[in-house]
Amino acid sequence: MFFLSTAIFWNSCNRIEIPSYSDWSSKDRLCLNNRGISLCVDLKRGGCFDELHVDNHGLGPNIIDNPRDGGRQIQVSLYDGGDFYSVDNNWNGKWGWNPVQCGDRYGHGSRTIKANQVGDRIIETITQPLEWAGDSNGGAVESDVIIYQTIEIISDNSLMINYKVVHNGRDNHVGANHEFPVIYLKNPFQEPLLVLPDETTTSEGLLPVEEKPVKIVSRSILITTKNKKRGIRFTSSGDFYTVMAKDGFLGPGLVVQNWRKFDFVGKGSELTGFIILNFF
Repeated sequence: MFFLSTAIFWNSCNRIEIPSYSDWSSKDRLCLNNRGISLCVDLKRGGCFDELHVDNHGLGPNIIDNPRDGGRQIQVSLYDGGDFYSVDNNWNGKWGWNPVQCGDRYGHGSRTIKANQVGDRIIETITQPLEWAGDSNGGAVESDVIIYQTIEIISDNSLMINYKVVHNGRDNHVGANHEFPVIYLKNPFQEPLLVLPDETTTSEGLLPVEEKPVKIVSRSILITTKNKKRGIRFTSSGDFYTVMAKDGFLGPGLVVQNWRKFDFVGKGSELTGFIILNFF
């Protein structure tokens, strides 16, 4: 449940050191710092994560990839299976319906309608996402959905993100898998990783992270070092994951796509779901 207020409450991240940026002020961000996890969201970019630190798990200092790039955070991105998407001519090709929580390809940030912080444990946001492609003149175009997000630190090494997307348009967007959410992580371990379904407890089925996507039809996966002593467990309400990194390493960023199939049919269609990140 959302406990929304027109006021935005600022709580500085002071237990785990957070880098500060001269062009950001406290009015633009909300932060949580509790139970060994510290995170901040950017209210100028739809409430997307711009900082995520985990204490005492060998992770950090900031494991979100490129906080200055609105496309490389933790966020919802939606698609239409009947639309056409092309990246020809340096992203100047046709690009279909694609509400993106952070903002568009021109650097415009999505509008945070409301935001609220509950103590040092919960952040809630409501966002009007922008269409990724914008208009033909480089202008921002707000999409026909609203994204509700609740971020909660649930233990000293776990956080949960709950999402609800409500479609306000009367048209239909069907036959697509949505990134619910997509996650870009910097290299937290500085060594090659393995990807495996969480149910796998033996060495059988270990998949090295590589440049081509590794598809895992599971709602819970591990991204772990080879000895399995450190890693991140992702548990979600999605249908399957794809994971991709370059040359077996996390640089420039590990992409974890949590796919959820859903048809937005008419006004009022609602997509709900969650993802839990557990660090060990």
